Amino acid sequence: MTGEQIIQGFVELLENKHIYGSIHIDLKPVEDYIENIVLPEDVARHYLRSFGGVPSRTPPSVKAITVTFRNKQKQNMIRRSGLELWRFQHEGYSDPPAFLSDENSYLIFTIPSIKIKCNFCDAIDPPHNSIDLDNNFNPLNLFQEKDHNRVQIFTFPYLCQACRKEPVIFFVRREGVKLRIVGRSNYEKVEVPKNIPKEEKKYFEEAIIAQNGGKILASIFYLRLFLELYMRRITGIKEKTRGDDLGEGYFQYLPDDFPHHKDTSMKMVWEKLSIPIHAGEGKKDTDEKLLNKSFEDIKNHFDLLEHFPITIKKKSKAKNGKSKT
Repeated sequence: MTGEQIIQGFVELLENKHIYGSIHIDLKPVEDYIENIVLPEDVARHYLRSFGGVPSRTPPSVKAITVTFRNKQKQNMIRRSGLELWRFQHEGYSDPPAFLSDENSYLIFTIPSIKIKCNFCDAIDPPHNSIDLDNNFNPLNLFQEKDHNRVQIFTFPYLCQACRKEPVIFFVRREGVKLRIVGRSNYEKVEVPKNIPKEEKKYFEEAIIAQNGGKILASIFYLRLFLELYMRRITGIKEKTRGDDLGEGYFQYLPDDFPHHKDTSMKMVWEKLSIPIHAGEGKKDTDEKLLNKSFEDIKNHFDLLEHFPITIKKKSKAKNGKSKT
């Protein structure tokens, strides 16, 4: 197994996956390499003898020996990829890992640089380099006899090269060739549309963070809370009220020429988000589709408000739908 696939896997994980996100190291390039190995005849015969092959009147062909060799190499690669110890170290540190004995099989890698958003500056995906914490990159090593997989927990400290402020520390769990982010020292920085009101922005952010972490019901709750607090601020309604009444009250503040779409009104978005909350538990795929659609409808609503701003003075609507002044 080559180190290139492992390094690429860690970069893919840390740059593109959210908390509790995971990837599997792609072993296909190594398998393809093994599959293309062609053994010369003398090497093939030596390989046969090394595994106890006995010469006979009809010895196996070089092609047959090569196939056997490839299969054994693939089996060995799969076994080693699950059991080998991995060790990561800072780029300026090259001493051998003292915690490993001569009996252990291990691979040593230099911690790769990554490009991620910074929580402390506005640089666009600045490079983050690993930092040396007294060379303390020794992983927690566990072993699962049941699955024949090495389980390790790694701690990776990274520093933004744009602002060089507080480092972000990732906790990565490795089980064989599966890698998962199981923790980080602060939540990832999320992008929020600029026209989302600053008064309720933090709840919109929490909704995104919860969705990124796979907490769909929590994300739906935060998004509905964002809507409620926003509509209450606009309408001035503080007392307990039903969601549809709140939505109708908010509707009164929209200009007459606002492009109304019944299925995407804030009242309708509120009502749809309320369904899984009241149910307490639903189908994750269905709820996530609802969540994504609600995010889209809310963003589109605030885009329209850029061109059709809310009037300051409340208007009352006549029964025929025409506004009174």
